[in-house]
Amino acid sequence: MAHALIKEISDDFLTCQICLDTFRKPKLLDCVHSFCEECLKEYVNPGDTTVKCPTCQRDTALKQNGVSGLKDNFFILNLVETIGARKKVQRSVDKIPCDSCAGKETVVSRCLTCNDFLCESCVAIHRTLRAFKGHLVVTLDELRTGKYDGEADKTEPTCDIHAGEKMRFYCKTDGVPVCRDCTVLDHPKPEHDVVNLTDVAEELRSSCQKIVTELQRALDIAENDVKAADRAIEDIRAKSKTAEQLVDEQVSHLVTFIKKLGEQCKERVQVTCRQEEKQQHAEKERLELNKVRLSSTRDFTETILSRGTDIEVASAFSQITQSRDELCTSQKSTVERVMYTESEEVGSRDVLQSSAEWEKLLTISGSIKERQEEATRPNEQMKPVSRKPVPRKPAVTQGSRRKSKTSPIYLSASSDVATMVYAQPVATIVTRKSHTRPGDTGKCLTSDGDDTTGDCSICMSGITDPKSLPCKHTFCRACIDTALSYKSQCPMCNTIVGELKGNQPPGRMEWEMCHGTRLPGYENCGAIMVRYFFPDGTQGPDHPNPGSWFRGTARRAYLPNNEEGRQLVQLLKRAFDNRLVFTIGTSVTTGAVDTVVWNDIQHKTNVSGGASGYGYPDPGYLTRLREELAAKGIK
Repeated sequence: MAHALIKEISDDFLTCQICLDTFRKPKLLDCVHSFCEECLKEYVNPGDTTVKCPTCQRDTALKQNGVSGLKDNFFILNLVETIGARKKVQRSVDKIPCDSCAGKETVVSRCLTCNDFLCESCVAIHRTLRAFKGHLVVTLDELRTGKYDGEADKTEPTCDIHAGEKMRFYCKTDGVPVCRDCTVLDHPKPEHDVVNLTDVAEELRSSCQKIVTELQRALDIAENDVKAADRAIEDIRAKSKTAEQLVDEQVSHLVTFIKKLGEQCKERVQVTCRQEEKQQHAEKERLELNKVRLSSTRDFTETILSRGTDIEVASAFSQITQSRDELCTSQKSTVERVMYTESEEVGSRDVLQSSAEWEKLLTISGSIKERQEEATRPNEQMKPVSRKPVPRKPAVTQGSRRKSKTSPIYLSASSDVATMVYAQPVATIVTRKSHTRPGDTGKCLTSDGDDTTGDCSICMSGITDPKSLPCKHTFCRACIDTALSYKSQCPMCNTIVGELKGNQPPGRMEWEMCHGTRLPGYENCGAIMVRYFFPDGTQGPDHPNPGSWFRGTARRAYLPNNEEGRQLVQLLKRAFDNRLVFTIGTSVTTGAVDTVVWNDIQHKTNVSGGASGYGYPDPGYLTRLREELAAKGIK
């Protein structure tokens, strides 16, 4: 059983999660996580009465002598000694000194009773002297094969109160192992039910086995809950993405519709003004002709008065009078009409008021303004836009005032299409739903099927100095450069452009090749151990609580040491340099706030345990990791 157990022990089980090295004098916390004594001393702040587990964040009370007073984990300590000896002889025996004589002779055996490596001379002495009678001495080849695994004498824990006394009894009343002196002084009978440890060992093992069963059952439930939470998170993300796409579609459709309505309005204004301008030119020509006739009649009359005889004046008087009456009367009526026209407020707004399209724009603007006012009202939630007709002023035409024949406008919006509804005789206008995918030309169809491919989807005008993104959507260069400076995504399809930048706090990343570690599913290659280190610090302006303190962390993860694994570790380095791997927030496992947490890039923090245990085997993990990095622009 010991032989099988040692074969199942992984390097991860014998590694301190603080220094990431083999345990040195491991201490056991209340949460059954173990760490090196020196590591815990550096981890705990002076004066602390508790130590927070670096793995699960559970508190363990410290005694007066601090970390040194925590229980020694003799189980792990014995495993480290046994497996450490095996590893030494598996690598090379040339550098292993003899523990007995400290000489330079090559070691050939190991005494499993003394736990010492021995050279050939010391082996002979060991087998001769009476003091070593009964010691089990095995060759290095036997040690390599694991034939005597579990046969070595293990270090037995001694009593914390009575130095040197081995704990060979068990107090059922207090549930702790005790030494012989404790049975007399601290756990006396009959107040305490004390029995030999060997007598109660099987009962304790049976109870532990039941606990394992209960823990496994709870673990299965927890795994199912985690999977359910993962599914819920994916559903939320999908729902968010779909909602964002619907918003983009609504905005695109509305902007396209309003732009086209504006173009129609300007065309109507241009037609109206051209007609008025043509009429004004004709009036100008008539006035110019009258001006010429007035001038010539005046000049003729002045000339005949100064140079003509009385008979010549008398002869032309009737014609002069007739011309005067005709010209002056016509001039008077023309001047009055022009003055009346100029007294009217013939400006841009009067011209627009004669346009049905302008009335529609005003109504839409009024609906949006109503929404904005509702949104800014204190202590009130935004209410949906009423479907009552929005009041508007009647259209005004030049020279007369009358009500427009255009009926009221209604503005409604649903989750998938934006609909503009006008009462008769204006036709109903409905924008079509058009899904946009990477590679589309970026065109939008309006209600009458017009193709707006030639327009920039940002400024809604003709594209100038075109710039195409990897997703094939094209925009004005100035427009898209400005948009990308705020968010590195295509405005049409949300495809990542370039690489995103995160808010990861300062830290460092390093990795090493672990040739002796085998990941389930990748037994034909070693492993890559990736390590992350973040010290405590102060949150910056892009963190949840700028200026507040945050707790650092140390994390590690594993990748297979194959071609794909080596590529992914380089991609992870780029993501780390772009501050995308971690962020500052609340831990979903411990509930700790203002701490360094993972940031949506999945890591395998365990060698084994499968997908639910954040370990291997997990056949689709490398593909998912590559996709998650690509979603952040790391390709």
